[in-house]
Amino acid sequence: KEFFSDSANQEVIINKTSEETTWHFNPPRSPHWGGLWEAAVKSMKYHFHRVIGDTILTVSELATVVTKIEGVLNSRPLTALPTAPGDPDFLTPEKLLKPVNEGSVAAIPEWDLRKVPRLNRWQITQKLYQEVSQQWKRDYLRTMQRRTKWTKEMPNLKVGDLVLMIDGVQPGAKWPLARVISVHPGEDKRVRKVMVQSAKGTYTRTVQNLAKLPLEDDEDPESISTQGEVNSPGSVSCNT
Repeated sequence: KEFFSDSANQEVIINKTSEETTWHFNPPRSPHWGGLWEAAVKSMKYHFHRVIGDTILTVSELATVVTKIEGVLNSRPLTALPTAPGDPDFLTPEKLLKPVNEGSVAAIPEWDLRKVPRLNRWQITQKLYQEVSQQWKRDYLRTMQRRTKWTKEMPNLKVGDLVLMIDGVQPGAKWPLARVISVHPGEDKRVRKVMVQSAKGTYTRTVQNLAKLPLEDDEDPESISTQGEVNSPGSVSCNT
């Protein structure tokens, strides 16, 4: 067993020393060594500070906002699951924490309170959560749809890729999941149109209406440390 961790929590270390666990510690004040898990922490902090600003919250209100944001972050995909072609699915941190399918916190329908002029305290916490959630999902979606023009060539979608079918009406948690079953490259060998299969059928979509999930061997620039060690695929990350 291997654990990659910061050096903050000694209790976990003491409890696991008898289980032949090999520890890899990050240097103090060096969160960029954390790679994948610290990238998620950074993403949450960035939008949290931008939205909360000078708003004064009670302990319970702050706990409510952070817990709901946690549900959004834990709904991000980690890797594809071996399912039937017509019923694609992916593994998320939330599914690891709750093996029994209880539904995602991010998928619970809510009133949009971001433009309501007068709010009570409960509605304020909901509004703050919605603003952080929307900003994070918008930025996360942009990382999945990288289309860098002129500077470098981006990889084409290929058969077998797992994608989200973007729907401007539905919230992100309800976007259909699909798998690419055929591609249609142009004369320049660039793929701009593909055919995908979801649980409800087969559809033709342009690449602008699809968001490829960063699974398996995909490389996420935010997830890679500029210095230090990067977690190996078989390692377990523990941020305590």
